[in-house]
Amino acid sequence: MKKKWTNNLGFKILSVAIAFLLWVVIINIEDPTISRTFRVQVDIQNDDIVASGGKVYKITEGEYVEVTVKGNKSFVDSLTDADITATAITVIIFVIKVRPLLKSKVMDDDLVIMK
Repeated sequence: MKKKWTNNLGFKILSVAIAFLLWVVIINIEDPTISRTFRVQVDIQNDDIVASGGKVYKITEGEYVEVTVKGNKSFVDSLTDADITATAITVIIFVIKVRPLLKSKVMDDDLVIMK
């Protein structure tokens, strides 16, 4: 039995090495999915509208964000930081305070509140 495993041992090792190399080539041809993280600056739009309304805003955590792109290796490798944009659009939000009007009616000693 031992002779059966050791017979042509060089060819057996060579066939395993060729199978591994063939696997590596096929994996690279398949264009595998990868992910890559980019750091891009946030562009702020409409900040003049906020200023014209007498309001101000404050950036609390920096001017850059990290964006992770996942896709085929050939596509993700071709991307640069300039290909990705991050935009913050500022608007004025009007807050209207409304006091609810409640009507009450007493029926059979129970208080019923209607809105």
